Amino acid sequence: MRAAGIAVAGASPGRPAIRIVVVDDASGSAVIVKAEEITSAEVSTVEQLFQAGRAIESRITGLAVSRVVVREAETQYPARTDGQRRRLKMEGAVVAAARAAVADTRLGAGSDFGQWRGMSKAAIDADGEALVSAAGEHSKFVEAAAAALVGLAL
Repeated sequence: MRAAGIAVAGASPGRPAIRIVVVDDASGSAVIVKAEEITSAEVSTVEQLFQAGRAIESRITGLAVSRVVVREAETQYPARTDGQRRRLKMEGAVVAAARAAVADTRLGAGSDFGQWRGMSKAAIDADGEALVSAAGEHSKFVEAAAAALVGLAL
């Protein structure tokens, strides 16, 4: 099975980055097939969301995944800064675009991932970190890799 994990990060002020990791377990163990980052242009928020949605839908369709898991921000308080609000808006655009491409699209925070798999959030992230490290990818892909591993396990 092939699953994609997606995480949105505040890479630079006002310009969220979308990180995608695709994992495949056809060989018996999960391996990273693709890890990429989509950065936002310095344009209006509406244009950023539109461009992100188009990019995600196109990439997810082309990657032929069976499931997509989008990692939601872990936040206990309402978004208080423009950057936090923009990241949350971007997550919404990403989820909608992923769902347009793949019917089995899930949204959850790291703590949700732990509940879904019967593990702690820290253990989920450690699995993502081990996979990213084994593939020689940058550590910025850990959250997306953890989401993709959850996608394989559901």
